[in-house]
Amino acid sequence: MKKHIEIAKKISSDLEADQRDFLKEHNYYRIFEKLYSLSTDTKIVNTLTCAIIYSYSNSSKWIDLKQDGKSINKSILDGLKADLKKELYAQFMELSNEDILDCVGAFLDTMKGDWKFCTIRKMIDFHSITMNQKEPDLTNVDEEKKPKVRENISRTMKEAISQRLSADNLISEIETTYVGTNLRTAQDFGVEFSKQETLYDIMSWRDFIRKINDEKKKAALS
Repeated sequence: MKKHIEIAKKISSDLEADQRDFLKEHNYYRIFEKLYSLSTDTKIVNTLTCAIIYSYSNSSKWIDLKQDGKSINKSILDGLKADLKKELYAQFMELSNEDILDCVGAFLDTMKGDWKFCTIRKMIDFHSITMNQKEPDLTNVDEEKKPKVRENISRTMKEAISQRLSADNLISEIETTYVGTNLRTAQDFGVEFSKQETLYDIMSWRDFIRKINDEKKKAALS
């Protein structure tokens, strides 16, 4: 997570410079690629790149638990000395631009690369599949083999329970780690980044945010 902030600090040190090569070198270009289709003004693109990182990275000093999302984003833009009269900055604060939202989703997806997220999903899946299995029919199993079959079933059940408990412990660790990001995703998208249902159901933040945006547009037309 600290790497995100280091990237933003490097870019913000020279907002006028073309940072594409730097982003590519650190495998960040694809995350923010769509910003380059929004503006030919390098400073605007760099400012939005930094603003997204500062707004959602858990290591960001700009995430104020007492402020709403728009206020946090305004403070970040002010800190980057952005001209708030620019339409793209207003769209960032209002979360109204699809390409900016796409970059936010792509950035959040980079944090789900944490091994804990993948491990939790696997553990929960194993527990769910095991617990939903029907009791095997032992009618046609030889009597001398039945104890071994029951032992294997019991061992699998115990392993499923153990994995579920381990998953819960990892979820608690993640919730403690991602306090800031939890706040920001809850403010902007209605769900906390590290909650169990979020970890399990939201495989792609980019797709999830697109879905929310589509629903908002449909609601506005109805």
